[in-house]
Amino acid sequence: MTLPRRAIAVLLIAAAVAVAGSLVRAQTQDKMTTFYLCLLVEGPNANKPQADPGEILASHLANLKALMATPQGVIAGPIGDQGRLRGVLVLRTATVDEARAIASNDPAVKAGVFAIEVHPWFAADDIMKPVFTPASLETCYFGFLKKGDKWTPEVTEETKKIQAGHMAHLEASGKSGKLVIAGPLSDNGDIRGILVYKTATIDEARAIASADPAVKAGRLKVELHPWMVSKGALPSTGK
Repeated sequence: MTLPRRAIAVLLIAAAVAVAGSLVRAQTQDKMTTFYLCLLVEGPNANKPQADPGEILASHLANLKALMATPQGVIAGPIGDQGRLRGVLVLRTATVDEARAIASNDPAVKAGVFAIEVHPWFAADDIMKPVFTPASLETCYFGFLKKGDKWTPEVTEETKKIQAGHMAHLEASGKSGKLVIAGPLSDNGDIRGILVYKTATIDEARAIASADPAVKAGRLKVELHPWMVSKGALPSTGK
């Protein structure tokens, strides 16, 4: 199993790591586009008793199902480790404000069970599919590439060397079929990019991510979470 060529957005992560304040988009033969990554995090009422939690959940799922049937819906699924991050929703909209308005209309957000954090995410087009079947899920591993303790915005010979190793590692991970999609965030915050792995365990995904020269050098660090998505929403074979 190999990563689709258009999913080699990993090159863009390397560019984002190397250049401060902007994205340098690598040349690929496939179309790249900006999505909006909506992180569903614990809301102000997450740990408070709800009058009808079952109804909130049912309404939340119904909303996501309806959203995945629209041109704006891309992929959605819950996070399985029950931390602050509770789910991930990806939207295709014209602006961040449009994405925020759509995500904020979710019944669970309105109830304060979830809150929304929205980031522009540059990734390969048509890799994620808007399949939404909550009764038929598979687990993959959703990773944040964040600034590490030794992150600096400067471009030096050393950072160029680390970048080259970072790029080679991500490309190899893609070719192995373990890394199925990746791409940088363009809001220049603490989160530099997103990685999604399909591996047997989170420890396997963590071992792959930790072998990245940029992670070893402390310029980046990886935070992984089990992410349940509908079967067929992410590629299972390469192209």
